[in-house]
Amino acid sequence: FWIKKDVDKKKVACRHDWHQTGNTVVVTIYAKNAHPKFSTVEANGTVLFCQIQFESDKIFKREFHLWGVVDVKQSGINYVPSKVEIVLRKADPLSWGKLEDPNYKPEPEPEDLDLEQDTTDEEDYYHNERVRQY
Repeated sequence: FWIKKDVDKKKVACRHDWHQTGNTVVVTIYAKNAHPKFSTVEANGTVLFCQIQFESDKIFKREFHLWGVVDVKQSGINYVPSKVEIVLRKADPLSWGKLEDPNYKPEPEPEDLDLEQDTTDEEDYYHNERVRQY
């Protein structure tokens, strides 16, 4: 779903890191007092999108193109006062060398992008095209 863009919110960078176990990858976003009601975390098999509102006027927005494939239905998110933890279940219990795919090359953004335009179908197609075949 799409949320109307808040013009009074300030887009900021957040420190983030990750670690893994045999079956999971945990992405931690250090955003204090995140608001789950106003935040969005979405994923498909290989892309994780985060838009986290925190401290009432800040937004962290990032798209991660993952090293491996995850099982979205077995994944979850935990909001705690000091951070947001996203627990991604690996599709295969293989060790990841990094969080993100080093071969991913982002496409340049168009100059005159209308941010209010509904691009739901285009976004779904865009993300699904990035699913890697093993």
